[in-house]
Amino acid sequence: MRPVARFVLALCLAATSARLAAAPSATTLTTELRATITGAIGQPPASATPFPTLGPALADYASHTGHDPARYESFVAAARRILAGEPATQQSPDRTALQLTQTANALLAALPADTALPTAATDPATLEARLTAHLARFHAQRVIAAVHYSLFRRGLRLAELVAATYREKSAVANYRDLVALATAARHPAAPALQAELKQLELHFKELEEQCCPPSEAIMKEKVWQPATAL
Repeated sequence: MRPVARFVLALCLAATSARLAAAPSATTLTTELRATITGAIGQPPASATPFPTLGPALADYASHTGHDPARYESFVAAARRILAGEPATQQSPDRTALQLTQTANALLAALPADTALPTAATDPATLEARLTAHLARFHAQRVIAAVHYSLFRRGLRLAELVAATYREKSAVANYRDLVALATAARHPAAPALQAELKQLELHFKELEEQCCPPSEAIMKEKVWQPATAL
């Protein structure tokens, strides 16, 4: 190999090693996701599952303020700000949703490739991390749904309720993936997760009945959109 080629190869290997060394571990990313969910949305004082939805009804979820209101903007405050056309002074819900999505993606990328269905013998730490990533994706969608719902409550525009319903549908689908993973791996919390999913689906159906199917005119109305598509 020529000296120049060896030099270029050495630089590439060094850069790769530096990236790997700087990349957060799966444990760090899992902890970060948990902290973001708790800080921005909250955590029930007692829950039957370590992967809580923070309430099966979107209306209740939208009322949460989180454990760090000085840093994270609540859904109600976000709706008030959006309608007033004011800039965010805290981390907005759509920024939180983006953070959850990006961190969940990074966590899944840091884990071993998911080449087969999990079993009871699946590494517990890997399983917990993968479940947490699904939980983060659930909350990322539900955070956006909560803003739409809060806008609907303040402005009484049915188009915002429709947007909230569509986002809630995506959130429930993500939680369904979480439950399927936990069930396949025989996670101890699987029965509680299955019960949680049933309640989510029940309340989603009630939400859907309030607005859907929407008229063509409502579908053409402009609604709030997060700064970055999720």
